[in-house]
Amino acid sequence: MKYSNHADYPPRANDRALSLLLTLWPSMPESVKDDLVLVGGLAVHLLTRQERNPFGPPSVTLDVDLGIALGASTGVYETVAQTLRGIGFRALDGRLVRNMDELEIVVDFLVEGPTGAGRMVDDIRATAFPGIQRALETKELHLIEGRDAYGVDQSIRIPVVGLGPLLVLKLNAFSSRRQPKDAFDFLTLAVIHHKRAGLGLAQERSVNPGFSVAIRCLEEFFLAADKDGPRRALAFRSGMQAPLLEEDRETLEVMATVGQFLFDDVNGMASEEG
Repeated sequence: MKYSNHADYPPRANDRALSLLLTLWPSMPESVKDDLVLVGGLAVHLLTRQERNPFGPPSVTLDVDLGIALGASTGVYETVAQTLRGIGFRALDGRLVRNMDELEIVVDFLVEGPTGAGRMVDDIRATAFPGIQRALETKELHLIEGRDAYGVDQSIRIPVVGLGPLLVLKLNAFSSRRQPKDAFDFLTLAVIHHKRAGLGLAQERSVNPGFSVAIRCLEEFFLAADKDGPRRALAFRSGMQAPLLEEDRETLEVMATVGQFLFDDVNGMASEEG
């Protein structure tokens, strides 16, 4: 679930999404865990939560997005969907959801493939998206601590996508659906990790099927203050404001500068390699 404004998200949204992840993970069969990686908004949160966001509020989400390998299977009598239903998940419009403190948190599964195509993995429906295989290849274990849906304190290491593939995924997401939250997430990642974002993105050039769309999206939508990327990211942060306040204009300029620096870094590295 995505809202158009940051303020529309309920307090502690991230905590509830993490709580759902901590509820889900221990129940997943070990044969499937090796074929999973956390992507999406919750991954953005985990990769940025230790730093202050210069663009305002921290990233926020009410979803748990999991990349899954195409050949993933439990190899036992109980399927992935059956396992999740056994701990309180239910199907809703082809997705799996669970109530957490009266909030509905969605779990989406993503698999490598052309944007938007649907595939069955084990017995769950996964949405195809370019770059998921790279997310699986670059996953890093992050220690996640919190309380699960049963009130039990958990401390679990969970695989999270690396920075470069996550930047590609976020740019591809914005390119396909132009959602303000995707622009805000991307710029939050890029500004907080500005020292290594260029290298991370550049390393995806020849190995990530989503790179070409990502770099075109960056060039088309994020290099000027009046482009879709900064304007929609600002709208997510602050809500729609017309006319813009002076503070907003300054923020747009900084957002565009972050995009330009990242674009120049990636192209500069390509020139050096050439």
